[in-house]
Amino acid sequence: LLGSDAFQETDIVGISTPVTKWNHQITKAEDIPEVIAKAFYIAKSGRPGPVLIDITKDAQLQEFDFKYEKCSSVRSYKPVPKTNIESVRAAAHLINNAKKPLIVWGQGVILGEAENELKAVIEKAGIPSAWTILGASAIPTSHPLNVGMVGMHGNYAPNKLTNECDVLIAIGMRFDDRVTGNLATYAKQ
Repeated sequence: LLGSDAFQETDIVGISTPVTKWNHQITKAEDIPEVIAKAFYIAKSGRPGPVLIDITKDAQLQEFDFKYEKCSSVRSYKPVPKTNIESVRAAAHLINNAKKPLIVWGQGVILGEAENELKAVIEKAGIPSAWTILGASAIPTSHPLNVGMVGMHGNYAPNKLTNECDVLIAIGMRFDDRVTGNLATYAKQ
């Protein structure tokens, strides 16, 4: 019945594409285990996010021998990019030569379970650090290098520091509008 404007037919794959990491329409029941496995892999790897599987009426009514195998990679999907060592060296040079650096971390630190690594970097470098609302709790608020939360719901001091630092180091955050506000005035230096 696909494409026939049948009762309650909606192009849910087309509708959901802008708000999902991946989506797929299943038209044959025997494809269900492989697609489900791929969906879980994509949803949980890299930056976690929503996926959608649309199972057509025909596939819902078919019978098959179910066998599930966990997915561990998808040819066209690379959730962990290769490290460009030259970019790492360039970043290290900027950070090492900074006079007033600032670290801002977000939820990516928590999702990546990298709280200990973040704390080690902050302490080794001695760099003041602020957090986004979704990065709360990665480092205790009592830590001497934790200067508070940035953004529209954050504290004055860390927001001011983003416009006073000479190098802004973003870790596990996405610079959304709740952090940056007006892009014309955010960290303009």
